[in-house]
Amino acid sequence: MNGRAVARVQGSTACWPGLSFSEALARLRTAQEPAWGPIQAEHVQLCPQNSGALDEATLAQLQQESPGTQFRLHANVRIGSRRITWNAAQAHKPEAQGDFQRWAALSRWLNAPAYTLHAGRRDQASLPRLWDNIRRLEQWFGCPVGVEGHYTTPEDAFLLSTWAEYALLLEAGVSFVVDLSHLNIVAHQSGGWEPALVRELLAHPKCIEIHLSGNDGRQDHHQALRDPPEWAPFLTSANGTAVWFTEGNQLR
Repeated sequence: MNGRAVARVQGSTACWPGLSFSEALARLRTAQEPAWGPIQAEHVQLCPQNSGALDEATLAQLQQESPGTQFRLHANVRIGSRRITWNAAQAHKPEAQGDFQRWAALSRWLNAPAYTLHAGRRDQASLPRLWDNIRRLEQWFGCPVGVEGHYTTPEDAFLLSTWAEYALLLEAGVSFVVDLSHLNIVAHQSGGWEPALVRELLAHPKCIEIHLSGNDGRQDHHQALRDPPEWAPFLTSANGTAVWFTEGNQLR
């Protein structure tokens, strides 16, 4: 990879699953990933893989520990003692809205530049409902809310898991995440990459995050990358405002 790519790879607390947010942040300060070099902490994504719950006091402590970092929330990050599994396809459900409003309040408290979450399952919403849910969440969060697509499974369970649906995402007018490890699975399960589509997704101004990790094309292993993967050349098409996050597991 070129120097521009290495310098832009930011850290997510998902790189240290099971550790507290504070412990993950401490490890991030000196972390490296072979494919990218030192992991940066200009932006840090707070993720559901970590132990402990987030509230204003915890966020204030993280800001004290890393005053130069702009934090943002990702997906169903922990905010209490019970496990929450809401996704974008469920955001219209009355029983989910209290939790989304709490995530929105914490995101606004951080003055976060974005919030991102997974699309969800086909039995939870249609694609038009999904787009409407993203627009509703943006009103609550007061910042861009990006939907993260999935990958192909034998039961075809997930929305945004085929090349055709990723093409529809470009037309939807909503913000989104490109997870290249997810697209690696789509490519292996469908018989190949769609290079023009991938480059268009990465270049699109509505692409607000790019997620990076390794897998074997069958399961989402979140492997730390030792060498640049086969999809690395696509990154040259990335728009200049998308933030790149590694999700490679540093504990393996």
